[in-house]
Amino acid sequence: MNVDQMLRELTAKQFLEWEAFSMLEPLSEVREDYRAASIREMVFNMAVDGKNRRPLKDFLLEWEPESPEETEERQRKEREKRVAMHRRLIPLLAMAFAEQNVKEI
Repeated sequence: MNVDQMLRELTAKQFLEWEAFSMLEPLSEVREDYRAASIREMVFNMAVDGKNRRPLKDFLLEWEPESPEETEERQRKEREKRVAMHRRLIPLLAMAFAEQNVKEI
């Protein structure tokens, strides 16, 4: 199934379920960095002998460190953006879900 077909066939209920899942299991950039680093670590460590193996932290991308205040502020802004997006989406999804239920009856 391609993306266009999936978007055409995705019901409002399915979309809400995926949205709820995404709120419970967010896939953040940091998580993706760790996932990629773990693959690099595994491939590297398979190719070298035991004494030259390296830990996961050696394969993580290095970014400028944030202060705890900067991290808290960034996370607060991200939460606010998600809440604002949900507030805009919920009425639209409710209408789409109601229309879908009417069609099914």
